[in-house]
Amino acid sequence: MDLHRKERYARNETMARDVNERFGFRRFTCECGDANCETVIEIPLAIYQSIRADDRRFLVAPGHEMPEMEDLIVRHADWAVVRKYDAVAHIVET
Repeated sequence: MDLHRKERYARNETMARDVNERFGFRRFTCECGDANCETVIEIPLAIYQSIRADDRRFLVAPGHEMPEMEDLIVRHADWAVVRKYDAVAHIVET
């Protein structure tokens, strides 16, 4: 995947994360790079906040990981956590 596409996906993920930080409580929008994804993930707010402790980590639905631009950190039955590679860090870090 070329750098331009990786950056576009990172921007999409960052927008989803911004929505979750403003409106999430127990139901969070998948933060994958697919701008058309509407998957909702239910997790406790404390778990979401622990994921967000690192700006490079994102909450995604299982199967929404993109190995060419992120590492899988943890996978549960209903959700997963990924961490972005350095190539897009300048976009996702706040």
